[in-house]
Amino acid sequence: MSSTTSLITRVTKSYIIGKYLSDLCQTIGKDAYLQSYIRLQHGTGSGFFGVANGGSSDCLSGEFRGITDSLGLKYQTCDEIKFVSASCIGLTPTQYDRTIHRTEHTHEINELFSKFEEEFIFDNKSFTPNELGHWVITNQIVTLILQCEQKSKGTFSLDIPFSKYTNAIYHNNTDVSQYSLLQVRQLIDDDYNDELALLSSYDFSESINKFTKSLFKPKAKHSLPPLSLAIIHHDDEYELLSKWYVYKAIQVLTETKNNKPYKWYKPENARRWRHYLQTGVKL
Repeated sequence: MSSTTSLITRVTKSYIIGKYLSDLCQTIGKDAYLQSYIRLQHGTGSGFFGVANGGSSDCLSGEFRGITDSLGLKYQTCDEIKFVSASCIGLTPTQYDRTIHRTEHTHEINELFSKFEEEFIFDNKSFTPNELGHWVITNQIVTLILQCEQKSKGTFSLDIPFSKYTNAIYHNNTDVSQYSLLQVRQLIDDDYNDELALLSSYDFSESINKFTKSLFKPKAKHSLPPLSLAIIHHDDEYELLSKWYVYKAIQVLTETKNNKPYKWYKPENARRWRHYLQTGVKL
């Protein structure tokens, strides 16, 4: 998949999921939405019933990361990352060591998702896929660093993004360590001028039709439940498991996979689900 195709795909899916979550929030209210299992599954990716959904194709925060990946902001193409620690200048993908280096979302994905909720979902602000793609690109910041260079939370200012690191951060051989958030965003606008121009005029109609079908495929793995079902059962993980998330119900009961303990298996969750299947009682 080319980077352009990937970008269009990720933006399209982000739009479909984002609009779905917005519609849910407007229907059930902000407080109920924030507590809903639907948000945990398809928004933050933390999932429910002990099975996470982070990074999946039906998870908005995961698709936001997919957008940055399509820009080359991932360890496999670390030489395309624009903001680089002084210790990592010139680093190539073959030299990248995942135990030492980090492709760091300076503006973390969960923060990006929360900011999107604040600006669009909670206020029921309409958006197009073009606008969503532009918003994600201009709000993301990814930096190539050594893992040991990241400061602990609470020791840096979000208004100076690269104060998050102990080493100087460079952009095209210029030290931008003390640049303000506004200055950094201006650099990002210039860096991704071509991608932003593409998104501003792209017709997403065909792409939306295509991925709406796949994202709402009945009871398929990593698909969105009908909004009507989500509205009724947003706060009931048992009903959601039994009526839609069939694959997740299987994961809850799976003890081993490939002769190894399955990462999502938790005896207590398996016990709760078996008890419900046998008695209909929700523990």
